[in-house]
Amino acid sequence: MSKKNSGYSLKKVELDTFNDFGLRFEAPEYMWDANFIQSKAMAKTSMSRGYDVHPLILYKNDIPLAGGLFYILPAMKIFRVARCFHGPLVDLSNYELLKCFTEAIVEYFKKEKVISIQIQPDSLIVDEYISNLKACGYKHEGFYQGYRHGYVRYYFLKDFSEINSEEDLWKSYEQKTRNLVKKAIKLGVKCEEIDEKDIDIFYNILESTAERRGFEFQGEDYFKNILKCFKEKPESALESNQFQDAMIVVAYIEPEQSIKLLESQREKLLAKEHELERNIALGKKIKKNRNQLNSLKFEINACEKNIDMIHDLAHLGKRIYISGATFVTFNNEMVYLFSGSDAQFFGLSGSQLIQHYAQSKGLKQGITRYNYFMTEGTHSGANDDGILNFKKGFGGYLVELPGEFHININKFFGKILEMRNGF
Repeated sequence: MSKKNSGYSLKKVELDTFNDFGLRFEAPEYMWDANFIQSKAMAKTSMSRGYDVHPLILYKNDIPLAGGLFYILPAMKIFRVARCFHGPLVDLSNYELLKCFTEAIVEYFKKEKVISIQIQPDSLIVDEYISNLKACGYKHEGFYQGYRHGYVRYYFLKDFSEINSEEDLWKSYEQKTRNLVKKAIKLGVKCEEIDEKDIDIFYNILESTAERRGFEFQGEDYFKNILKCFKEKPESALESNQFQDAMIVVAYIEPEQSIKLLESQREKLLAKEHELERNIALGKKIKKNRNQLNSLKFEINACEKNIDMIHDLAHLGKRIYISGATFVTFNNEMVYLFSGSDAQFFGLSGSQLIQHYAQSKGLKQGITRYNYFMTEGTHSGANDDGILNFKKGFGGYLVELPGEFHININKFFGKILEMRNGF
C-alpha cells in the first residue's frame, strides 16, 4: 500500500473472526449483505475438500472495514490465481476504501506468488461501482451469458420481509403453482429431510438430472460437508444470535398409501355426486346443482386417472423418491442450491412441494429473503425459460449481476491467462 494509506492494515484472520465481520457487514445500496459463500461454514466445507482458503480483513485503527474469503487455485497447471466468490465484502461506492483494499490484497497475494486476483461483486450493475473498480485497476470481463467458473450473472430473489404467515406465503405463489402444490398433496407426495447416511438418495436423483440436462455437479462428500458445517453450533456471541442451517429435502411417494388416500377422495366425490343427482331429481336448484355436478364429474375423472397412474408406479417399490433439493440458511437468507427430479415423475409435482416445504420452514425460521440463486433462462443464453418460470411461480424477481473482474499482479503471466480465457 502507498504511504498515505499506511493507516490501513490487511490481516489473515481466524474463520470465526471473519464470520463475525461478515455478519456485521452493512452493504451499501445496490449491494447485498454477506451470503453463505462468504461464511465460516462454507470455508470449512471448501477446506475439507483441500482448498487453500484465505480469510482476509482490512482494518483501520483496529476497525474492520472490508474483507473477503479468497481461494488460491491453480490455473493452466503452472499458475496460481486468487478468487473471491460472490465477494468481496467492501463498499464499492467508497473509492478510497476500495483502492486501499485492492492495494492491500495485491501486496498480500504477490507474496503468495499469485499472478491474478479475480472477484465476483455481489451487487447490481451500477456504473459508479464499475467505474471505481476499473479506476482501481480491475478489468471487467464483460456481461457474458451462461456459466463461467460455475457462476451465472443472474439471481432470482424473493423478499420475505412482508410475508408474516402461511397465508401470506400461499398468496405469494401464482395460481398455477398453488394448484401444483395442491396436486402433490392430493396424490400423497410427502417431503422429508435426509441426513448424511442417506445422501445417496438425493445424489442418485441429481446424477440422473445432470445427465438429462447436461450440467456439472459436486461429489457426495460436498453435500455431506455442507450438512455438517452449516449445522455446526455457532461459537461466538454474535453467531449465537444468527441462525444458520442446511438441509437436503427429498420428495417421495408410497403407492399403497397414495392409492388409499385417492380412493378415500373418490368415495367423498362419489357421495357428493349422488347427493347432487338426488337434488336434481327432487327439483332442487336444478341449474346450480347441474353446474356443480358437471364440475364434479371432471374431478372424479381426474381422481380415477390419478389412481390408475399410481397403480402403474406401484411395481417400482414401496417408497419411490421422485425429486430432491439442497438448501442453506445464513445471515437471515435461505438459498436454494442444487436440485434434481426424475423425469418420469414430473406429473407428481414433487419439486413444487419441496419448494413449498422449504419456504414454509424459512418463514418459521424468520428469514428475510429467499434466494433461488443462479437462474438460467433466455436472458442468460439458455434455450428456454423453464427454470425461470418454475421459480417465478413461487414469487420473486430476477436481478442481473455485473459479473467478474480481475486484476493482474504479474502483468506478463496475467496477460497470458487473459488470452487463454478469451478476454
